[in-house]
Amino acid sequence: MDSDSVWPDVLDALRLPSPCSVLDVVAREDDALARALSHRDPTATLLTLDIGITAQGGRPPDSLLREQLEAGTFHLIALRHVIDDIVESAVAEYEGMALDRAADDARSDIMRSLRAYSRSGDLEEIALPRLIEVVDACAAALHPNGNLLLTHEVLDPDLRLGHPFELYADYIPLTREWLAEAGLPLREIFLDGLEPHWWLCLRRPDAD
Repeated sequence: MDSDSVWPDVLDALRLPSPCSVLDVVAREDDALARALSHRDPTATLLTLDIGITAQGGRPPDSLLREQLEAGTFHLIALRHVIDDIVESAVAEYEGMALDRAADDARSDIMRSLRAYSRSGDLEEIALPRLIEVVDACAAALHPNGNLLLTHEVLDPDLRLGHPFELYADYIPLTREWLAEAGLPLREIFLDGLEPHWWLCLRRPDAD
């Protein structure tokens, strides 16, 4: 799980250079990575972006992320609990739903469509292209041997809004499956102590 205690070990395992550049992409207020990074490497450059589906005036998460990626290249990009927001925004766009209404209202409507597409088996067709675009854009913004780290955890507020548990609890395995055939310039690496069901770490090769 994504917790305060695990990030120092994650940063050590990744063997980031010093100084390093990090982009921390989050969907809720959480400075665990920032605190671990400042303790490990005070010279590091950290950019933080909140792409929660209703956090930025209704703008799609991938649009916000692409703008931030133009800031430079990074040794680590962490997408922390944002897979569900990317999927939800893809569903909202497909349905022509606005994202700039009150948070709970907007997401309740999105959840109804998300549940329907998850049951029908159509969710992959709707959400996969968006997710691949996001990961590909991240890959292009990594230094050689840079890392893209995706995490997910189960949060009660999302379940109360109607996110189907069977989908919500399996976002990392599903992402791994969706990306397997995408041919992106990334390879998965495994870090000791990180449960693959909740963590996915992808590394850009040293050379193309």
